[in-house]
Amino acid sequence: ANRVPEAALQLEEIIKSYPQAPLAANASFDLAAAYCRMGNVREALKYYASIAEDSTGIFADRAQFRIAKIYETTLRDSSKAVQEYENFLARFPNSIYQEKVRHILRKMLDNNS
Repeated sequence: ANRVPEAALQLEEIIKSYPQAPLAANASFDLAAAYCRMGNVREALKYYASIAEDSTGIFADRAQFRIAKIYETTLRDSSKAVQEYENFLARFPNSIYQEKVRHILRKMLDNNS
């Protein structure tokens, strides 16, 4: 049985009940991923965006990366994906994903020229 919707509801409950808890960011990240798996891209993007907003958050860079990835692969919106990857490079200069994002961006820009 597919338990993703059930898990999503439980994660939402945790986030609403304990927004300041250390695991709330973790729960939000997992919830965004669950929405992605359920095909609810709009909700996934909303949760990833709220995580990415806090540049000091432990999942901020990963959330920004996922936003760009969703635009690139799921929504197939190259210009928005490029914008989100560039946003990533500007906002998270020390991220471990910097090289990966640069590589993806180079490939995307080469394909568009």
